[in-house]
Amino acid sequence: MQAQAKFTGPDRQILELRGRLIDDARDPIEDAWIDVTSAGGLDLTKDYGLCRRPQVSIAPNSSASPGTALRIATSVGGEICLRWQNSPATGTIQLRFSGDGYHGSADLETRFDRAAAQKLATTLRFEPRPLLVDLDKDHMAVTGVLALALSTAHAARDGHTVTLHDERGTKVASGVTGGDGKVRLDVASTRLGPPGAGALELRFAGTPQLHEATDEQPISRRASVTMKAPSAVAPADPGDTTEISLELQTTRGPVDGGVVEALVADASIASAQVTDGRAVVAVPVPPKVAETMTVTLRYLPSAPFYTAGPPLSVQVPIAPPSMLLRALLAILVGAAAAWVVISWRRSKERPSPSKGRPMLTPGVHVVHSRRGTNDWKGTVVDAHDGQVLAQVRITVRAPGFDDDVLLTTTTDSRGIFAFDLDQRPDGAELIASSDSHSEERKALPAGGTLKIALITRRRALLRRLVQWARLRGQPYDHKPDPTPGHVVATGKRQGREEIESWAQQVEGAAFGPGEVDENVEAAVRKIEPGPR
Repeated sequence: MQAQAKFTGPDRQILELRGRLIDDARDPIEDAWIDVTSAGGLDLTKDYGLCRRPQVSIAPNSSASPGTALRIATSVGGEICLRWQNSPATGTIQLRFSGDGYHGSADLETRFDRAAAQKLATTLRFEPRPLLVDLDKDHMAVTGVLALALSTAHAARDGHTVTLHDERGTKVASGVTGGDGKVRLDVASTRLGPPGAGALELRFAGTPQLHEATDEQPISRRASVTMKAPSAVAPADPGDTTEISLELQTTRGPVDGGVVEALVADASIASAQVTDGRAVVAVPVPPKVAETMTVTLRYLPSAPFYTAGPPLSVQVPIAPPSMLLRALLAILVGAAAAWVVISWRRSKERPSPSKGRPMLTPGVHVVHSRRGTNDWKGTVVDAHDGQVLAQVRITVRAPGFDDDVLLTTTTDSRGIFAFDLDQRPDGAELIASSDSHSEERKALPAGGTLKIALITRRRALLRRLVQWARLRGQPYDHKPDPTPGHVVATGKRQGREEIESWAQQVEGAAFGPGEVDENVEAAVRKIEPGPR
């Protein structure tokens, strides 16, 4: 809703109220009832009249809501206009739209002052709205539109200066509007911040005839990551490990965060964390390999503000084995052949079940079940990178026991746990959690070997946001995956402050520097908007 009350006519004796009701797509809402109330001594029912344009209608006072002096219906263009003779010099007018089956309610308050400059109300908006800033490009084009809030107002829109500021309040560009009110700004990417979440704001300072106006838009700054390896890699011995040192940079400086993965023949064999623009990947060398080994390195971002550049291929020279090493290899090959033969013969006598690959989907997984036993053992790993997790709390709950807790144990430094019970009670439940990893629970299975995969509380919050956005669908869903920044921007455009605030909390917890413990995760999940 937009509105302005100002004095007009000879000697400014007439108080004129003009307003417009639009939706979030800036389309007018016609035939909508607006309740008008006043404070400051203005009697709305005395000495009032309708403007010549637009054509509107007044409802009887009995149709107005309690405490409302007038009710007016919007025109075809969504506008209203009223005039009063002999009004006080100052005061306040309140407007309220109660909403309908398609639109939410809206409230607006406008002040009038005969002694103040009688400026025309303006609007300033991005068109189109910038959502993503590509820092790999030298320049970014931003377009804004300066318009009069009411279609019945008339004033020149050209020759007005509009400035562009970032979230720090720093001016990054400025331009002058044309006759259509549009301003085209050329922003050097070097003047914007590093990769991450930010905001851009258009500002019009106003003139003696026009009111000031602003418009703000959340953005995501993104950059491509390039990798650089040493020109030559030292020869590696077969069966040994060779380290490849990498530098990871963007156009804005070193990268902090993410993982470098090493692949040989399309199989992942090693990975390393990226810290301060550097990563050291320890690549295992097979015992039997050709004179050189081709290692493909690729960057896997941990935040949506980075994109992976092209993979990097590194040739690792293989040192020829010594005579002693050749003898040892021959012994190993012979032992391996004997083991294969023995295993084949045993398999003829009694086939053994295959163990399969470990499951890294979050949850409690049964690797091997031994029904009739009441002892359990297993390993807890990180669902994302497969690393074992120490000091994970393993709790068994069952109704009827003190605080429903039957027993509690923790994993050791190798991520291993074990416990036994006299019997498996009905309704028993196994729960696994740690300070940094989100909780997983499952009905206590039969005795045997378990594998529990946990995800960090940061990733758990991001996962819930993606699931939430996909359940809501457009415009919150986004390809390839919705991000907190996208949900923040969409919530702001939709006027859903609770969604905007929740997505900002998810973004801060997932990518911020602070620790995300159980209390932080619970606080963020508590404000998650429910189904609409």
